[in-house]
Parts: sequence; structure tokens; C-alpha cells
Amino acid sequence: MRKEKKTGTEYRVFTLLLYVIFSILMTAVIASKKNMHTDEVLTYGLANAPEGWITLTNGEVYSPARKAWMDYVTVDENRFDYAVVWRNQAMDVHPPLYYALIHTICSFFPGKFSLWFAGAVNLIFAVLTLWVSRRLLEELTQDSDAVFWGTVFFILSAGILSAVSFLRMYIMAMFEVTFVTWLFVQAVQRGCSWKFYSRLFIAAIAGALTHYYFLVYLFFICVVYGVYLLLHKEFKSAVMVTLSMLLAGAAAVSLFPDMIRHMFLDNGNRGEESIRNLKNMSFSAYAERLRFFYDCVNEQLAGGLLTCLLAAAILSVIYGIVHRRNHGKSQTAMPLLLLLLPAICYFLLVAKMAVLMECRYIVPVYAVVLVGIFSLLYRGVWTWIRQKYRKVTLWLVICAMTAGGWHVCEWEHLYLMSAEFLEKTEQYSEENIIYVYDKKWKLVNGFFEAGNYHNAEFINLEKRQLEGIHFKGESSLLVNITNSCDQDSVLDKILEICPLLNTYEMVGGYDYTTTYYLR
Repeated sequence: MRKEKKTGTEYRVFTLLLYVIFSILMTAVIASKKNMHTDEVLTYGLANAPEGWITLTNGEVYSPARKAWMDYVTVDENRFDYAVVWRNQAMDVHPPLYYALIHTICSFFPGKFSLWFAGAVNLIFAVLTLWVSRRLLEELTQDSDAVFWGTVFFILSAGILSAVSFLRMYIMAMFEVTFVTWLFVQAVQRGCSWKFYSRLFIAAIAGALTHYYFLVYLFFICVVYGVYLLLHKEFKSAVMVTLSMLLAGAAAVSLFPDMIRHMFLDNGNRGEESIRNLKNMSFSAYAERLRFFYDCVNEQLAGGLLTCLLAAAILSVIYGIVHRRNHGKSQTAMPLLLLLLPAICYFLLVAKMAVLMECRYIVPVYAVVLVGIFSLLYRGVWTWIRQKYRKVTLWLVICAMTAGGWHVCEWEHLYLMSAEFLEKTEQYSEENIIYVYDKKWKLVNGFFEAGNYHNAEFINLEKRQLEGIHFKGESSLLVNITNSCDQDSVLDKILEICPLLNTYEMVGGYDYTTTYYLR
């Protein structure tokens, strides 16, 4: 019996179901977070705090202990004050658009904090990225079944889900990278238009104001597309694309002039550090970084099978050239090159210029790479496998990559390793705590831990001595000390000046600090 095709309504309902499943998976992952990275707390602080960085008054007793952090991450009287956002980002190292979104959401909930304020931004832009990725797959394959398989591959990707759980601007940047890729692929298939130029103009401004690494990708994809236009003697289109990008750059700089200083002028800033890496990094150090970032892609997006897939893709291309075979009218070379070449160039450059060896710096190209991986897989299966085995083979490989990704993914942004420590601190809910530190930014990620304590006092060793602490008469006390301080000396001094305290034991630590219980 002939199988009937789904009607338009059935197809839309089925597609909506895929988006719902993706949203449920992302929500479950974000809800599993046990703690926050310093930069995630800074997401809220730099979006909302008039001072930009957390303000701690030495010697003042904060009640409850978490108050210092709550004052930092929440909006109070400065609701919808975007001058604060722009000023904070001028002092920091990132452009302001993402922080403006966070500030807008927080402004509707003054005095409140929730992971879901930033989590909602990630959810929205991840769904938008899936939408654009499906459009890319349609352009590349012209096959509704392939779009479905690619969608399943996307929504079950451990790498995508793990990236969504990191509450920073990288998912927003991933959407913008994927969107401009779709615009260029569409332009190759259908030609340039005023709609294309206007969308590209807006997307370029938004991306530049989200993360500077977006500009790296934009440069490479513009070069690839520009060469394509010149080879086809479409000089007018080449000029129009160039003008669009120049105007977008001027608009972005006029909206946030400090981006020039961030990228090129500030000594000791991230831009200066990146340039130093580009100039001075040894070949061995660069090779180590390439291996690290390749492992990020290989493990999180391809389940450890990327090397095999690339080898098969190369063999497929060689086979096609030798036999001059056309593997389907949808499989033109230029859209696939436009998908892969800028991502590869971005990978090679960012691997060298990134300040830290962390997977987050290549997250902006994750969706493009995922679509590229699937496109290579689809092309390879349709080249090498007999027709009656193609779907089964595609499913098996997708299942293998998905299962492999889940098996090796460390879910680093959930900070599961701190769950036991945080659970242990809950037994000290009636205890006061002294925070002894040298640099206040090292205390930022103590936000969740502080919620388990009674009152808190902060002592900056560079500005104030321990003798003046308020909790001298306590028979038990918690002390949190940054790891860069001489912890033994600090503890001995507190035991000396607090007559009711005789000994101490380590409760545990998280990132830059360690907490002790004194009694």
C-alpha cells in the first residue's frame, strides 16, 4: 500500500512537536545546574549593578549573608537604565547588546534573581538557531526527510544542550552566526536583493554588539562570498556587500565606540591578549590548542566520530571528481563551501587567539558545524550506500554520534562537582561567615554557597586587619578564604583573636575559595 504524505497541518504540528521536545530538553538541562561560573554571575552584575563590579564594604555585617550578591545581581532603582549597561561594558571587555537584554528582563522583576532570566535568553536564541539551521538544511538538501534527520541530530546534540546551560552570550552569538550563514547561502542559490542587504546589515550590527568573535566569522564568510561574486563577475553585488558591511561597522561603532578600544587599544585587555597570542604563540602551543578545540567539536558534536566522517567526506569528494558524478541537484559545491570554509577559518584563528582554552569560544559556530557535519554525512551516505540501505545507515550513524556525544560530554556548565559541597553547607544555616579575600572578583562565584549562611562580614586583607572582625565572641564560625591568600596564617590569626574558638576543619571549596568551620 502506498504511504500517504503528511498534510501541511500534520507537518506543522509535527515540526512544532520537535521544537517542544527541544525546549523541554534545554529546560531540563538548565534546571540541573548546581552552581554558577564567575562569568555567569557577572552576566547579571554587569547588566544591573551601577558600579559594574560587586561592592563589598569592609567590616560591614550583611544580613542575610547573600545580601551582598543580591544587591549586585538584581535591579533596584535603576530599572531600564541602559546607560548603566553601556558604561559597565565600556569598563569590561564585551559589547553591550546581550547585557541589555538581561537588564530588560531583570527590570521587570526588581529585587528578584532567577537563573531563568538569563536562561530564557538562551532558550529563545537556541530555538531561533534551530529554526535557521532547518532553513540551511532545506537549502543544502532540498529533502524534507533530511531536514527531519538533521533536526533530530541537532536537538539531541549534547554539545548544543551543554552550551545552552552556560548563561552567557554565546548562544545568542551562535544564532547570529547561523543566521548570516543562511543569508549568504540563500544569496548563492537565489541571488542578492535589497532584502538580503538589509538583513545582512542588521545582523552584522547585532552580531558585532553581541560578541567580537562574531566579527571574525563575518570577515571570513564575506571573503568567501566575495571571491565567489568576483569569479562570477558579479561586481555590483560585491560592491553592495562591501558597502553594507562598512555601513554596519560604522553603525556598530557609533552605537558602542568603546569596541575599538576593546579590540585594539587597551593594554591588558582581552583584545590586546588575543593579539599577543596571534603574534607570539609557539607552534607547539598552537598545536596543543588545535587538539583541544578539535576535541571539543569531535566529542560534543560528533560523538568522537568526526575524524572518520572527515576521511569519508574526502574520499567521497575524490570519488565524485574522478567519476564526474552529480549526487543530486541540491548538492552544489558553493553552498557547502560557504558553510564549511568560514567555520574552519574561524576555528583555526580563534584556537590561536582565544585568551583561555575553553570550548565556549567556538560555540558561536556550533550550529553551522553541526549542519556541516550532517551535510557531509548525508552526502557520503547518498554517495556510498545503496538506496535501500541509505535511511538505515543514516539513522545508525546519527544514533552513534548522538550516543557518543552524551557518553563523553562532561556537562561542565552544570557544575555538578559542587553539589556535594553545597549540600554540606546547608547544615550551617545558623552560622555567621567571614569572607577573607585579596581580590573581590574571586568571591563572585560564591553566590549559591552564601545563600546557606546567616550573616556575613568581608575583610579585604589589603585594606583591613583581622583584629576588627565583628564575630569575635562566637563559639563557632565559618571562614571563607580565597586560595591566593595564606590560609593557614589567616586561620591561626582568627583563632588567636577569637577566645571561644580552638580548632578548625575544612568544609570544602569551589573555584577560587575554600571554606572552613571554626569551633
